[in-house]
Amino acid sequence: MPPPELMEELVEEALLRVPPDEPAHLVRAALACKPWGELISSLSFRRRFREFHGVPPVLGIIHHNRSGTLFKPTSSFYPPYAIDRAECHALDARHGLVLFCGLDLIMMDLVVMNLITGEEQKLPKPQLPQPPLTWAATLLCTAPGCDHLDCPSGGPFTVVAVATDISLEFTSATFYSSKTGTWELTLINTPSLALKIDLITLEDGGLGFICVQDLKLYLWSRVVGPNEWLQHRVLDLKSLLPVRALSNSPTVVAVADDANVIFIDTSHDTGVFAIKLKLGQATKVGVFDTSLGIVPYESFYTPGTSIFFIS
Repeated sequence: MPPPELMEELVEEALLRVPPDEPAHLVRAALACKPWGELISSLSFRRRFREFHGVPPVLGIIHHNRSGTLFKPTSSFYPPYAIDRAECHALDARHGLVLFCGLDLIMMDLVVMNLITGEEQKLPKPQLPQPPLTWAATLLCTAPGCDHLDCPSGGPFTVVAVATDISLEFTSATFYSSKTGTWELTLINTPSLALKIDLITLEDGGLGFICVQDLKLYLWSRVVGPNEWLQHRVLDLKSLLPVRALSNSPTVVAVADDANVIFIDTSHDTGVFAIKLKLGQATKVGVFDTSLGIVPYESFYTPGTSIFFIS
C-alpha cells in the first residue's frame, strides 16, 4: 500500500525549513508534484519562507580581474544575468541589486542592475570633491515599509557615494535617489585611524566603520553629535583564523550587511574567509585575487521566476 499523503500544512512546514542558500532543493521539490509546485511558487509561501529564515543568504561572490567582473557561486544558485562582464567593476550588491561602475573608476559611470530580472538603470555622475583621494559607493532599497526580505523588483533605491579628499581631513557623502534622479551632498569626519576603513551598517541600522589592526577586527559606530565615534566591538582574529592565515596582514575586502558577514583576505595562499559577526565564526570561501575587490551577493530565491543551476 502507498503511504498516506501528508497534510498540506505539514508539507509547508517541512518545505519552510529547506536551507535558503540551496534553492535548488526547493526547485526539485516543486517539480515533485503539481500541488507542491503550486505551494512553493505561491506568494504566501515565498513570504513565509523569507520571514522564517530572517536574513537573505550569501549565494555568490562577484570578483574582478583586469578585464571585468566574474560571478563565483557559493551554492547551486546562478542568477540568469550573472554573466561575466567586460569593462565594468562591481562596487556593491544589496537587496538583490548590484551596483556596477566602468573600469575607469575616475569617470564614475554607475549602473544599478537586478541579476535575476535583468532590469538596469544608469545613474548620473555623483557630485564629489575633485579630485578625491579614494571613493566608494553602496546602494539601499528605499521602498516604503520594506523589511528587505522581499524587495519589490524595480522598486526605489538610494545610492550613497563616499569620498575622502587629498588632505584626509574630510569625508563627503552624496546621496542619489531613484525617485528624484538627483544627488545631495553632506560632509562627515571619519574615526581618527590612519588605516584603511570600510563602511558598514550596524545591527541597529546605524552607520559604522570597520578596520583591521594588529590582528584584531575593530567596529566603530557613529553616535548622536558632530563627529563622534565609539568603538562598538573588537574581534580577535587569532581566535577565528588558522595560524597560517595570520602570517600576513589580513584585510577587510567586503561586507555583507544583511547577513552580518565580513570577508577577510589573508593571502593568495591561504585565501578569503567569511566571518559571521553574530556567531563569531570564520569559514574559508576560497582562494582568488581580491586586489580589485569582491562583492558578496545576498538574495532569497524561491521558484516563480527564471533561474539557472550549477550541475
